Amino acid sequence: DVADLLVFDQLFVSFRNQLSRVVGGTQISLNTFNNTVLSLSDDESFIYVATNAGLYRIAKGTTDARLFGPDRYPVHIVYPRDDYLFVGGEYALYAYDKKHDTWTKALPFGVRDITGIGDDLYLLSLESQLVRYHPYTDTAQVADTSYVLLPYFNINDIAARDDVLYCASFAGMNYYQPKTETYGVMHALPRIEYLHAFIAGDDIIAVSRDNIFSLPVKGGF
Repeated sequence: DVADLLVFDQLFVSFRNQLSRVVGGTQISLNTFNNTVLSLSDDESFIYVATNAGLYRIAKGTTDARLFGPDRYPVHIVYPRDDYLFVGGEYALYAYDKKHDTWTKALPFGVRDITGIGDDLYLLSLESQLVRYHPYTDTAQVADTSYVLLPYFNINDIAARDDVLYCASFAGMNYYQPKTETYGVMHALPRIEYLHAFIAGDDIIAVSRDNIFSLPVKGGF
């Protein structure tokens, strides 16, 4: 029942409603939340803990978890960039301006995964559809509407490496190349449902219900 893993100088892992640090094979409990942990992420200063009842952040080097964010609905994913956080919630995509300490409701629909290629973000909606989003860099702008609903559905998870987006789908592991707008199947992997896609070094890790597959990124097409 591992919800997520996070690695920077140490390994952090979440089980149901607990956040722990793993040192030398020993699990040390850091926090117990009243809510189920859905994902972990971090930037240079904080660990972000997304739960089914809001977002928490923990200053690195401490164990003090504080509520953080614009609402207390489920938060599925936090995607940090240098000056912003993009937060995928149950009902909206939010943008947090670190410099001005302000929140903006960027898009009016739920988002459960986020990754980036170049200046664009690729979102996975709660309806399992792929979305391309080009965020404003000026928070004085009103909520952004510069997004495109791409015609790719039934996706469980997304991950990016270089200029390629990998999509764990109901019918195989697929790839999307934004420059050519090519969407295809990775034929080197079985045509089964995949639940998760991860990038580990030069490999893509594809997780199905019964197996975990590893494939070199450059040889997967």
